[in-house]
Amino acid sequence: QRDGLLSFKFMLYLSDLSEDTGAFSYVPGSHSIVKKIMQQAKLRGIPNTQVHHFEQIKKLAYELQLSDCIGTLEEICRHIKGDYESDNFYSISAPKGSVIMFDTKGIHRGGAVIKGSRKIMRVHCFEPPPRTWKERVRQVFRKLRRQAKPAFDWN
Repeated sequence: QRDGLLSFKFMLYLSDLSEDTGAFSYVPGSHSIVKKIMQQAKLRGIPNTQVHHFEQIKKLAYELQLSDCIGTLEEICRHIKGDYESDNFYSISAPKGSVIMFDTKGIHRGGAVIKGSRKIMRVHCFEPPPRTWKERVRQVFRKLRRQAKPAFDWN
């Protein structure tokens, strides 16, 4: 996520999760806002590492004067005060065995465990990094050789 590549996360609840046991929280549609802010930040030479936490996202929306993002973020702020301070409005309570899939660019976090425990298994998938032209050509030739090998004796 910090390098600007697309990423997607799957979380399997291994125990029942509720507000008390640290249910995961996600702000629906927030990935669009964060992507807009990241695009504008990039144009101004601001690295992705500066658009990671909620407080950084909100600060940049104001600094970059992104009024459409500011309005939405102000609505979100009714429930999220900072990186580690929020109510459970966006919490996703679910029984053991539930799977949650989300774009990691969206505003998200694990909830605070008040009682019991939170057991999850997560898988994080990233967009492959861009390859150089030379690497792409090598890959094509390797693939051609594998496909042609049965037809020709390469020895």
